[in-house]
Amino acid sequence: MKQEEYNKNKSSKALAKKRQKPMAPEEFGFPRDDESYSPDAPAVCRDKFYALMFEQMKGRIVAGCNFWGFAETGRPAGEQKYWKKGDDFLADPPMEEQGLNSVFDSDASTRNVIEQFVNK
Repeated sequence: MKQEEYNKNKSSKALAKKRQKPMAPEEFGFPRDDESYSPDAPAVCRDKFYALMFEQMKGRIVAGCNFWGFAETGRPAGEQKYWKKGDDFLADPPMEEQGLNSVFDSDASTRNVIEQFVNK
């Protein structure tokens, strides 16, 4: 996985130290299991990916991690894949499938993974 290779690359850590600037990994995301857009679908693989990303940030100069993205109470509009005027705003851009990478307020397992990292 390219992101894992980058995170393990000692040169990225050395660069942050040399420039005296923290890293801020951004826009990493992962769809729900079976690439479902439904907020009710499990997100086991995404939770594992997020945990891996956060684990690899330990011991690094990090200012934060910007996962893609928090949709909060927004929800996809049924079977319609792409955003249209009047739909809830989600974390996914309008030209992408709505709900694909969104973390919803009801995603207890994913929110738990995020909170564990934040609280360390």
